[in-house]
Amino acid sequence: MVNDRLVHVLESRNLLSNVLCGFRKDHSTLDHLGLRIALGAFRTSLIKSLYAEAGEPSLDDRRMKLAFNYVLKLKSLPRNPCHDVVFEAPLSDFSAVTKSEPNLVANTFEHFKNANISLNNIDNLHVQCPPSTPPWEEHNITVDISLTKQNKENTSEVAYQKEFFRIKEKFSDHYALFTDGSKREEKVAAAAYFPEHPDRSKSTRLRDGASVFSAELEGIALPLTEIKKKLTKYHKNFVIYSDSLSALQAIQSKNFKVIDISIRRLYNLIRKFPRYVHISFVWIPAHVGIRGNENVDKLAKAALNRTSTSGKLICYSDLKPKINTYIKSVWQRDWDAEGANKLHEVLPNLGEDLHRRGGGAGRKRETAKCRLRVGHTWLTQSYLLKNEEQPFCYACDSLYTVQHILIECLDFQDTRRKYFSVTDLYRLFRETIYSGGHTYERGVGILFDVTTAKSLGSWCPISDRVVVAKLVAKPLSLGIIQVYAPTSDIEDVEVEKFYEEIEKAKGYLKSQDIIIVMGDFNAKVGDERVEDVVGPSGIGTVNERGNRLIEWCQVNDLSSQILGFKTTLGDSGLGRAPEIEVETK
Repeated sequence: MVNDRLVHVLESRNLLSNVLCGFRKDHSTLDHLGLRIALGAFRTSLIKSLYAEAGEPSLDDRRMKLAFNYVLKLKSLPRNPCHDVVFEAPLSDFSAVTKSEPNLVANTFEHFKNANISLNNIDNLHVQCPPSTPPWEEHNITVDISLTKQNKENTSEVAYQKEFFRIKEKFSDHYALFTDGSKREEKVAAAAYFPEHPDRSKSTRLRDGASVFSAELEGIALPLTEIKKKLTKYHKNFVIYSDSLSALQAIQSKNFKVIDISIRRLYNLIRKFPRYVHISFVWIPAHVGIRGNENVDKLAKAALNRTSTSGKLICYSDLKPKINTYIKSVWQRDWDAEGANKLHEVLPNLGEDLHRRGGGAGRKRETAKCRLRVGHTWLTQSYLLKNEEQPFCYACDSLYTVQHILIECLDFQDTRRKYFSVTDLYRLFRETIYSGGHTYERGVGILFDVTTAKSLGSWCPISDRVVVAKLVAKPLSLGIIQVYAPTSDIEDVEVEKFYEEIEKAKGYLKSQDIIIVMGDFNAKVGDERVEDVVGPSGIGTVNERGNRLIEWCQVNDLSSQILGFKTTLGDSGLGRAPEIEVETK
């Protein structure tokens, strides 16, 4: 809430940056204090470390973003009184005057140049009053998004195809069209496919930097133009199928305050249609085998390879992601210059959310981890507050630092080996996750290599038998649940509690995540095949715990798998287990 209010104040006073030095200093201090409280950081922690640890850009960076957005929007409003003052006056008028700090306009133009953003590609927003009769009442236009009621994760392609044919039958007297937009890196394209007349299909490449939303709307505008020119002579009813839910919702919203230029173009096209024309917009899911949607998707992707683009300018809002990327790069560049910062070794790349990992650990533990990462604790930095000399490790003849205590000090070498074996702070805060609590008795854990650890998004200890971790990946993230089931001498009540804890762990993951549950289930599934659960590699006779595991796998649509080991294998439960401690393949 405090952060939102600070941003609101920045917006309202951004243009007065040259006369508000005191104001800026006071609010920066307030921002720093808020971060220290939220993170639990030690009082001596460096300000840049606070921003990096919290993943929050500084007020100066947020001020830069507000200036970017203001200039972009102002460029698209030529009738605004400030437009000519900013864009028509020579830049020297702003930069030549000596002031306490650079002028907002001169500063922002320099950043636009560095970000490789051209203001000449921005289309104008012609502000106008809506007509007395809105277009959704002047013309027969409907939007059907009924297929969104189906859960895509639980609905098969065949089921979607059946639903599509049902809707298609409903619009059997309509002339059908399919539209789509596509984006690859900076290239953007749109297409419209006419199933009854494929030769009339259209595609176009938009200017680089346009958003997918603009591409989808441009794809809808393409057939509207064709309908108005030719098809209304032979047809009265049309249905346009699109896989862009956001585009159809924008059309359905009937909100004239929408400032997207592509939406206004659609409204203007619709107004010019004859009154007898009826157009229905229908949402369909993408990539489920609907032929028209697959064809238009190919057209849009093929248009990405064109060398020429349409002459249409782009909406200023399409450039906002590029602004965010630039501001983050500036922040990262400044952070790279902080090589001596203690947190830099732990967090070299900004945006990695180390603070929220292990969200169930509690405030006290998270505060301790934050102070260790930042490198400022009472033990190592309190001498600054007491006006004393920095403490010294007499055993190693070195200064007392977090790095020295956790990684280097010979006095703690034996103790250190009990809990971790890494040799640097970067890996210490990434490679090992553990659910055993402060005593480090019992519990389960997962070890990651350095490369995989970079993808670790979050993790949470559920109990001393279950821990869950999420690896962020594309197109789908990976959820890993590490378990250790109760042994055969434990009562069944504990077994049921164990499976309830696994279900709780699944609740921390999204339905579309790929889920892997691994560990020791202390169960034998036997050598008898069970469809989709037990394959031909099971061993021995199934026991009671094995039946419970098979039942759980069937309910959750999971199958059992056997791990391979690099040594001689002995008899075991799910499959085979090593006789000695070995490395898993």
